[in-house]
Amino acid sequence: MCPACGLSTSYIHDYRHQLIRDIPAFGVPVILNYRRRRYRCPHCGKCFSEHHPFVPKYHRMTRRLVAHIIELLRSEYSFTSAAKTVNLSVSTVIRVFDTIHIPKPQKLPHVFAIDEFKGNTGNQKYQAIITDPASHRVLDILPDRSQSSLIGYLRQCSPKQRKRVRFFVSDMWQQYTDIACAFFKNGTQVIDRYHFIRQMVWAFDKVRKRVQQIYGKKYRLLFKHSKRLLIKRNAKLKDCEKERVNSLLYISDEMLQNQGTQT
Repeated sequence: MCPACGLSTSYIHDYRHQLIRDIPAFGVPVILNYRRRRYRCPHCGKCFSEHHPFVPKYHRMTRRLVAHIIELLRSEYSFTSAAKTVNLSVSTVIRVFDTIHIPKPQKLPHVFAIDEFKGNTGNQKYQAIITDPASHRVLDILPDRSQSSLIGYLRQCSPKQRKRVRFFVSDMWQQYTDIACAFFKNGTQVIDRYHFIRQMVWAFDKVRKRVQQIYGKKYRLLFKHSKRLLIKRNAKLKDCEKERVNSLLYISDEMLQNQGTQT
């Protein structure tokens, strides 16, 4: 059908050869030599190319190659490793990734988690990621973690949706606490597991350093060299390691009490 006048035609004007990249076969790059037909409309004289479902207009790769690249990026492939796998440039893989449109969640989950990760989007050092820990889903990624960006994002959610959130999971950054108090008044703020355990380990290590200074050189070196052993999970300790930990803990009542709190 002619794109100009809308009338149908079967008159072939000429052919154009086009090299189209496809999914690699057995690790070998595949390039298709596509003989594309060009039609000429006898009614208005417009020349136009045929449309084929396996390759989009103005593209030089098949739809299934694009789907294959996206599937690679869904796993643990980086842009560079995915580009090497499909024999494309890294910039091309990034352009394919940028075509992905992920709509914003229609409703907020009962468990709303936010964290940051180091990136380089928009010359920002950190980006914010919003997830649903209950269903293990990524809801959205924001270009930066600034309070203004987070407030602008959450203002797009209706008060009814924000009331659905029962738990707000984050680290101990004050800006996250302020946002939880402002937007999720019905929810309970929960410190994520990683930062909670890290604080406990740091507190216990301070006790270890303080205790090892009290005793002589022999015990001081023993406590110092047992740092990792003392914070290791009890279930992962070997029998010989358990005996060593018990001997260290019974040297100091303070160590014993704090280690019991940690486990």
